[in-house]
Amino acid sequence: MTTTPSSTACRRGDIFFVNVRFSDGTGTKRRPAVVVSVAEFHMSRADALIVPLTTNLRGQRFGDYLLQDWEAARLPRPSLAKGVVETVERSAFDGQLGQLTPRDLTGVEEALRQVLGL
Repeated sequence: MTTTPSSTACRRGDIFFVNVRFSDGTGTKRRPAVVVSVAEFHMSRADALIVPLTTNLRGQRFGDYLLQDWEAARLPRPSLAKGVVETVERSAFDGQLGQLTPRDLTGVEEALRQVLGL
Protein backbone atom coordinates (compact mmCIF):
# COMPACT_ATOMS: atom_id res chain seq x y z
CA MET A 1 0.00 0.00 0.00
CA THR A 2 1.26 3.45 -0.91
CA THR A 3 1.21 6.05 1.83
CA THR A 4 0.09 9.54 0.92
CA PRO A 5 1.89 12.47 2.55
CA SER A 6 -0.10 13.52 5.56
CA SER A 7 -2.51 16.37 5.40
CA THR A 8 -5.11 17.04 8.07
CA ALA A 9 -5.28 14.11 10.46
CA CYS A 10 -8.77 12.77 11.05
CA ARG A 11 -10.64 9.76 12.37
CA ARG A 12 -13.98 8.22 11.55
CA GLY A 13 -16.62 10.21 13.45
CA ASP A 14 -14.66 13.48 13.61
CA ILE A 15 -16.63 16.62 12.69
CA PHE A 16 -14.92 19.36 10.68
CA PHE A 17 -16.03 22.47 8.84
CA VAL A 18 -15.67 22.01 5.08
CA ASN A 19 -17.04 23.54 1.89
CA VAL A 20 -19.74 21.12 0.72
CA ARG A 21 -20.72 21.14 -2.95
CA PHE A 22 -24.33 21.74 -3.98
CA SER A 23 -25.64 18.71 -5.86
CA ASP A 24 -26.49 20.87 -8.89
CA GLY A 25 -22.88 22.07 -9.13
CA THR A 26 -23.72 25.76 -8.67
CA GLY A 27 -21.48 26.36 -5.66
CA THR A 28 -20.53 25.37 -2.15
CA LYS A 29 -21.56 26.11 1.41
CA ARG A 30 -19.34 25.95 4.49
CA ARG A 31 -20.92 23.52 6.92
CA PRO A 32 -19.97 20.89 9.46
CA ALA A 33 -19.46 17.39 8.11
CA VAL A 34 -18.64 14.06 9.73
CA VAL A 35 -15.81 11.85 8.50
CA VAL A 36 -17.07 8.35 7.60
CA SER A 37 -13.99 6.88 5.93
CA VAL A 38 -11.63 4.59 7.84
CA ALA A 39 -7.96 4.97 8.80
CA GLU A 40 -6.78 2.59 6.08
CA PHE A 41 -8.41 4.84 3.47
CA HIS A 42 -6.63 7.89 4.93
CA MET A 43 -3.26 6.10 4.85
CA SER A 44 -3.41 5.68 1.09
CA ARG A 45 -5.19 8.88 0.03
CA ALA A 46 -5.20 12.58 0.80
CA ASP A 47 -9.02 12.47 0.73
CA ALA A 48 -11.73 11.60 3.22
CA LEU A 49 -15.33 10.56 2.75
CA ILE A 50 -17.70 12.89 4.57
CA VAL A 51 -21.41 13.21 5.31
CA PRO A 52 -22.62 16.83 5.51
CA LEU A 53 -24.57 17.98 8.56
CA THR A 54 -27.48 20.43 8.52
CA THR A 55 -29.67 22.20 11.04
CA ASN A 56 -32.64 22.13 8.64
CA LEU A 57 -34.56 19.43 10.48
CA ARG A 58 -37.77 20.04 8.52
CA GLY A 59 -36.10 18.92 5.31
CA GLN A 60 -35.40 15.39 6.56
CA ARG A 61 -35.32 12.86 3.71
CA PHE A 62 -34.67 9.17 3.20
CA GLY A 63 -31.18 8.31 4.46
CA ASP A 64 -30.88 11.31 6.77
CA TYR A 65 -30.17 10.63 10.45
CA LEU A 66 -31.22 12.95 13.27
CA LEU A 67 -28.28 13.23 15.68
CA GLN A 68 -29.26 12.32 19.24
CA ASP A 69 -26.13 13.64 20.95
CA TRP A 70 -25.53 16.85 19.01
CA GLU A 71 -24.44 18.76 22.11
CA ALA A 72 -21.84 16.11 23.03
CA ALA A 73 -20.52 16.44 19.46
CA ARG A 74 -20.05 20.18 20.16
CA LEU A 75 -22.56 21.25 17.52
CA PRO A 76 -24.28 24.56 18.25
CA ARG A 77 -27.82 23.39 17.36
CA PRO A 78 -29.80 20.20 16.76
CA SER A 79 -28.54 18.68 13.50
CA LEU A 80 -29.03 15.83 11.13
CA ALA A 81 -26.56 13.93 9.01
CA LYS A 82 -27.62 14.04 5.37
CA GLY A 83 -27.84 10.76 3.47
CA VAL A 84 -25.14 11.98 1.09
CA VAL A 85 -21.48 10.99 0.86
CA GLU A 86 -18.83 13.28 -0.62
CA THR A 87 -15.11 12.99 -1.16
CA VAL A 88 -13.01 15.96 -0.05
CA GLU A 89 -9.31 16.58 0.37
CA ARG A 90 -8.43 16.53 4.04
CA SER A 91 -6.39 19.70 3.54
CA ALA A 92 -9.74 21.46 2.92
CA PHE A 93 -10.92 20.77 6.49
CA ASP A 94 -11.27 24.04 8.36
CA GLY A 95 -11.32 23.50 12.09
CA GLN A 96 -12.54 20.49 14.03
CA LEU A 97 -15.73 20.91 16.04
CA GLY A 98 -15.91 17.59 17.85
CA GLN A 99 -16.73 13.95 17.32
CA LEU A 100 -19.92 11.91 17.07
CA THR A 101 -20.80 9.68 19.98
CA PRO A 102 -20.71 5.93 19.27
CA ARG A 103 -24.54 5.93 19.26
CA ASP A 104 -24.73 8.64 16.58
CA LEU A 105 -21.92 7.14 14.49
CA THR A 106 -23.81 3.84 14.49
CA GLY A 107 -26.97 5.70 13.42
CA VAL A 108 -25.16 7.41 10.53
CA GLU A 109 -23.66 4.07 9.45
CA GLU A 110 -27.09 2.42 9.43
CA ALA A 111 -28.59 5.29 7.42
CA LEU A 112 -25.77 4.96 4.86
CA ARG A 113 -26.38 1.21 4.64
CA GLN A 114 -29.99 1.95 3.72
CA VAL A 115 -29.00 4.57 1.12
CA LEU A 116 -26.42 2.27 -0.47
CA GLY A 117 -28.49 -0.90 -0.17
CA LEU A 118 -25.83 -2.68 1.90
